Amino acid sequence: MIAGCGGDSLSGKYELKEYSVAGMDLISLLGLDGDDTGTYLEFLSGGKMNAVFFGETDSGTFKVSGSKVTMTVDGDDMTGTISGKKITIEIEEDGETAKMVFEKK
Repeated sequence: MIAGCGGDSLSGKYELKEYSVAGMDLISLLGLDGDDTGTYLEFLSGGKMNAVFFGETDSGTFKVSGSKVTMTVDGDDMTGTISGKKITIEIEEDGETAKMVFEKK
């Protein structure tokens, strides 16, 4: 069970496996390798994390509550749903929904 503030049970590296906007698969569209997109979330001890998006690293914090993880990176909050070894994040922007699925390596 995942619990607590920071949640060491979430520790580790979660790589981007799916990325779509309005149902379009951006990993394929951008010609990226689905096994190595250069994008991952790394959860560290003490509620700290690194978010690496296409090779650019930003540091942040995270909190786990039940099956939800709230991440704060560069002052922006994102909430993901934890299911087994996967974290799914959906972001609504300009009337479109972006969906990212990260899987524990």
